[in-house]
Amino acid sequence: MILRDPEYSDCEFIAECYEDWPASRKGRIFPTDVRDWINRYRYRDGEKGLVAELAGERIGFILFEQNLFVSVVYEIVVIRALRGAGHGSAMLRTLKDRFVSEGVVVCEFDALPGPIADKTLAGGFRKTGEGVGTRTGLPLVKGRVTADMDI
Repeated sequence: MILRDPEYSDCEFIAECYEDWPASRKGRIFPTDVRDWINRYRYRDGEKGLVAELAGERIGFILFEQNLFVSVVYEIVVIRALRGAGHGSAMLRTLKDRFVSEGVVVCEFDALPGPIADKTLAGGFRKTGEGVGTRTGLPLVKGRVTADMDI
């Protein structure tokens, strides 16, 4: 699996990844929104997005912020047709490898109900709290992964 910077040609795909997510306070996510995100990633430090590809096929999108030795993963989204096959976990492992190689020692995240939240609640990741997603309104689990933890 590779994680690469998004291109403008990925706008439709990334918007499609979010098609069944609950609407944010600003409404649904459209390709024009994604185009604005890509511009922000290119010209500003901080928040970044990466497209995940497996065997040349786009499978998902990751949104995160990295500051020196700490990162915060905001969203890992797999396109609906490919969900349930372990792609989200593989994306997280690939991202963790990238972070570790760049010196990141702690990664924090908020997980909506699903495999990552389940693993956190079962003790696979360090649970740091609970809350409600600001965009989704769904319950979430706050967690932390360190460089020495297996994903």
